[in-house]
Amino acid sequence: MSTRSIFISYRREDSADVTGRIYDRLAAAFGRKVIFKDVDNIPFGADFREHLDKEVSQCQVLLAIIGKDWVTGQCEVCRVAHVSNRAV
Repeated sequence: MSTRSIFISYRREDSADVTGRIYDRLAAAFGRKVIFKDVDNIPFGADFREHLDKEVSQCQVLLAIIGKDWVTGQCEVCRVAHVSNRAV
C-alpha cells in the first residue's frame, strides 16, 4: 500500500515552475514522503500506467496543475494527448 497521500499531476512543458513551488510548500508542511510528484517517484522497471493508477487510487488529495497552454491546447504535449487519447 502506498504511504503517499498527495498526488500532484502536471505538465512539465507549461507548469513545472509553479508546480515546483507548490511542491516545496506542501513538503515543508507535510513532508516529502507523503507527496507523489514526478517520475522520480516511479520505481525503475515498474509499469508506468499501473504504478500511476495505484498511486492515484490511494491518494487522499489529487492536485491537477493545469497551465495556460493546456487550456488552449497550444503545447505539443497537449496536442498529442488530445489527438491520440494517450496518457502523456
